[in-house]
Amino acid sequence: MKVSGFPGFDAAAAASGLVRARVADLTAQVASGQRAQTFAGLGDDAAIALDLRSERARREAFASAARRGEAFAEATQIALGGINLATRDILDSAQRILVNGLPGSDAASIKTMAETARASLKTITGLLGERFAGDAVFGGAAPDQAPLVPAAAIESTGLFTGIRAQVQTLAPGNGSAILAATKAMAESNDPAISPFRGFAADAASGSQADARRSVPVGEGITIPVGMYAYRNASAISEGQTTGAWARDLMWGLSVIANLEPPSAASMDDYRVVVEGALGALRSASNALVEDQAALGVEQSRLAVAAERNETLALQLETNIGKLEAVDLSEVITQLSSSKSLLEASYRAMVTLNDLSLTKCMR
Repeated sequence: MKVSGFPGFDAAAAASGLVRARVADLTAQVASGQRAQTFAGLGDDAAIALDLRSERARREAFASAARRGEAFAEATQIALGGINLATRDILDSAQRILVNGLPGSDAASIKTMAETARASLKTITGLLGERFAGDAVFGGAAPDQAPLVPAAAIESTGLFTGIRAQVQTLAPGNGSAILAATKAMAESNDPAISPFRGFAADAASGSQADARRSVPVGEGITIPVGMYAYRNASAISEGQTTGAWARDLMWGLSVIANLEPPSAASMDDYRVVVEGALGALRSASNALVEDQAALGVEQSRLAVAAERNETLALQLETNIGKLEAVDLSEVITQLSSSKSLLEASYRAMVTLNDLSLTKCMR
């Protein structure tokens, strides 16, 4: 572009403009540490940078999900540990009574065993309703809903009152029948009996699908962490069982909680009922530990997945930096050189502007 009509001056002005634009670009790079303020400024590297950023965001999301899953699983482990501890307490208490030749000979021990079972039932019901970060730990596919009644209401459920009515009919020859009847109640999903509610009640009855809660940790890869209040997660219950350790706990504890000294009038039948209830508690404890161990394996997988995605996200960040960031020491050197060149171009323009025929003839 002509500025003065004098070719030499115009050329110097154009060169100065280019250097001035270069200085402005380098100054912006020093200030931001980036090659350009927009992706367009990256030229052919823009598409690659966008792809890398997208992949980094995915990896960060997977890592974050895995870490949240780890925390959720740990909260579940704490609840499972509390449930198993409460179960072992009543098992130990009841077994001591049987080993010492009771029930029947010590009414106080029978009452103590019933009170311990009642307290354990409330504790376990409360733990089955435990929440972490607002989600029900044993809520299955509906963690926003309470899976069963509150601990304070467990004794008002049809399950507890029905078992109580059955146990109170204990008489010579009907111990096995009572045990079978109470087990059927624990297996039942009848709303009038079951302590489960909302989504869990519908899922238990088969009218609502209840997929296990899982955490996405990669493309098409998920790790299960969900637990249920009405069925096992992965364990297979064996022995004296309803098929689910939580139901076994509520069954066995409700039976023991409703046993009273008069119930021991028929020693043989009393023993049948007590040992049946203890069998349910043992089965529950074994299956619970199995679910707990399986969850521990998933926790390890989550930790590995989180670390892997965090490492990949960091590597991607490095690659993005190589495309978008600048070497500040190099840019500062270039900026200093360009400023010197700009100053020289300004001096050249001043000299050219000051030229005259008289001066040239001197």
